[in-house]
Amino acid sequence: MKFRILYTLFGLAFGLFLFTASSGGRASVAGEGNTGAPGDATNSNGTPKTCVTCHNSSTTMAVTLDIVVLDEYDVVATKYLPGQTYEVRVVVEPTMGTPAAYGFQMVALQAPQGEDGPALNDSWANPSDNAKIAQAGNGRKYVEQKGPSATNEFTVQWTAPPAGSGTVTFYACGNGVNGNGSNSGDAAACAVLELPEGVVNSLAEAQRTTPLRLWPNPLRGHVIRLSANEVWTGPARVRLHDIDGRLVWENTLVLNKGAAEVQVPDLTAGVYLLHLLQNDRLATARIIVSQ
Repeated sequence: MKFRILYTLFGLAFGLFLFTASSGGRASVAGEGNTGAPGDATNSNGTPKTCVTCHNSSTTMAVTLDIVVLDEYDVVATKYLPGQTYEVRVVVEPTMGTPAAYGFQMVALQAPQGEDGPALNDSWANPSDNAKIAQAGNGRKYVEQKGPSATNEFTVQWTAPPAGSGTVTFYACGNGVNGNGSNSGDAAACAVLELPEGVVNSLAEAQRTTPLRLWPNPLRGHVIRLSANEVWTGPARVRLHDIDGRLVWENTLVLNKGAAEVQVPDLTAGVYLLHLLQNDRLATARIIVSQ
């Protein structure tokens, strides 16, 4: 009887250890990179070992994963400028069911998609409260969850490498878990983002951004008042993107000393990026749409 109790207690403790360990991020717990990047861990058959390997058995839950790189003006970057600092955002979005918690892992390689290359270990800084930077046994540094996260969004600062580094590719995998203490019934997804190196062609291009003020913010109606630099006058183009960079609406307006009002259509509640363009000028600001 005593042995049975001991075995039971040992089994419960071991199961709790496994659950606690796996919830803390694969680099820090298992010493593995599970992003699907070249050079990361593989299964016995040579296929990439990712979150999908263990957390993809649910028939009632599904998730997608997005990697978004934003510059200091919250503009979605399609290329990087050497030495500039960006915010990298990983979003594990449920498309079916409601996960109890979320996790992820991400790495950045100095190489085109699908090719092995050096990990940009020293490029990460200031992860969000639900994330951390951890080094795996392969010498790479990953950004991953601290523990089961109640929120599905993770952010970290990333400083681009010096000029001449070439293409950088981000690899990330994440999961939505049901919290049952095992990996059964969970959902997972992976994504890859390739970011080519960009070049600042002139001082004018480097300085073409300008602050932009929007109000009311949060927006609860259909009229946005905006204010940019007073030298902006005449026709301009306004574009509204969702947080994943998708264009949801655009129109023209006339600026009077940098100020204007714009009538927007019905929008789903959430965070959007408003871009104001005139000739070689660009101004961007984030706006929250409330119900």
